[in-house]
Amino acid sequence: MSNTRKSNNRLCKGRGHKFFWGITLVAAVLILYSIITGCTPHIGNSYSYTGKHGDHAPEVSQQKMDRRTEWALIKLGATDEQRASVIAVLDELTTEMARFQSARADLANQFNKAFEADQVSREELSRIQTAGLELAEQASSRMLESVIEASELLTPDQRKKAVNIWRRWQ
Repeated sequence: MSNTRKSNNRLCKGRGHKFFWGITLVAAVLILYSIITGCTPHIGNSYSYTGKHGDHAPEVSQQKMDRRTEWALIKLGATDEQRASVIAVLDELTTEMARFQSARADLANQFNKAFEADQVSREELSRIQTAGLELAEQASSRMLESVIEASELLTPDQRKKAVNIWRRWQ
């Protein structure tokens, strides 16, 4: 006796197929949303004060930076005058970076509101993106100015030692 029953070769059929692709689409949108707004712990979550990488509260970050700066200046053999000058440059930078961080958080909130709206506006999202790029450029330029100011306070040998220290921190 031969088996006359034919098998159905379709792999995805009916409601299960639609359900699977619906869930996949929702997951993709949520992942994209979390990356854009910086809500994932490893991608740009700089304005969140807690997370997998430790406490990022401004006070704690300031204390950590002060300790690292003091340690690095000791390793570099900096004079008291150099220490005072470099610390003044970094304190000024820290104040401005806190302002940049606050502005970035505001942009993230604006993005969230624009994304939650009944009708998503391309113009509004584009404006937020442009503002974010301008903010990043300002922060990057300010950091470069501080590095240049600090480099003028250190000797060439101290700068070479500083580069070796930075490489270990990266």
